[in-house]
Amino acid sequence: MIKAFFWSRKWALWAYGGGAIVLSFVFTGVYLEILWNDWIKTFYDVLGNPREHTLREFYIQLLVFAGIAGGFILLGTISRYVTQHYTLRWREAINDYYTSRWCGITEKIEGEAQRIQEDAMRFATLVEDFAEQILNIVIILPIFLQRLYEAGSTIDLSWIGEKIPFIAPIVTGQGALVYIALITSVIGTVLCIYIGKKLPRLQYQNQVVEAAYRRGLELAVDNKPRYGLYEELTKLFFGLRMNYHRLYWEVGKFNLWRISFSQIMIILPYILVAPSIFGGAATLGTMQQTINIFDTVRSKFSFFIDNWRGITELISIRIRLKEFEANLDKYKNKEP
Repeated sequence: MIKAFFWSRKWALWAYGGGAIVLSFVFTGVYLEILWNDWIKTFYDVLGNPREHTLREFYIQLLVFAGIAGGFILLGTISRYVTQHYTLRWREAINDYYTSRWCGITEKIEGEAQRIQEDAMRFATLVEDFAEQILNIVIILPIFLQRLYEAGSTIDLSWIGEKIPFIAPIVTGQGALVYIALITSVIGTVLCIYIGKKLPRLQYQNQVVEAAYRRGLELAVDNKPRYGLYEELTKLFFGLRMNYHRLYWEVGKFNLWRISFSQIMIILPYILVAPSIFGGAATLGTMQQTINIFDTVRSKFSFFIDNWRGITELISIRIRLKEFEANLDKYKNKEP
């Protein structure tokens, strides 16, 4: 899976050269996010203090917004195009690696066509997507953590300590917003992993039953009088349906928590910042900028919450591809 692309001289230019280009897109995206965060404070300060600013300043900020938004649009379009080609080359490398070994083997392997075609495609796509997100987190999180720490000097959270004394040490320092973002994200991630712990195995089993049903249909196409029995195909589909029932139940429980947590985290920064606004300790621009920083930090900490279904799918695909590779190695050794 990995070595087929990154350990091959044939694909080295795409693997490392293309990877460097994708990485440059990530850095550019981080730079635009920083510009966006700075613009939020300036724009809302102008909007929140009309007596101290002119309409011309407001229009200037709209032009700045247009520039930043245009950067996001251009970057998103180009980076998506390039990363799609990068993913396709990765899939091609995996396909070459598997088919060159598989074509010389006569033994049957469970779901072999699906593993070469669908699983390889999904693996390359998911890995590329998650790798890009992780790189973005590694680059942007230290920057916005520092900004969130600095924002703590203008946001007074002592009122939380007065209402809930046992957390007073956490909310009285300048880094209170950082601690709150970290603690809430850790709690959300732990509960997310616990609630969704059954999903990887169900995703794996789903691949198995789908492959079995597809195989039954393929056999029926070749020899319908022998394999195209309605009762047999119905039995295969029943196993598929039962697995989907279990999968939907677990996904439903997981989504209930994920969506609830997401809504709570949307309103939380407003609750934290509002007393400082009404107390005159912070401006509207400071409030909006702090909320944006808090949400950015929280979203980066919540990587597993936002992507757990995709991660479980990636885990199940990796298990299936590792099994396929093990079978290729086993049957290759039996060849004359």
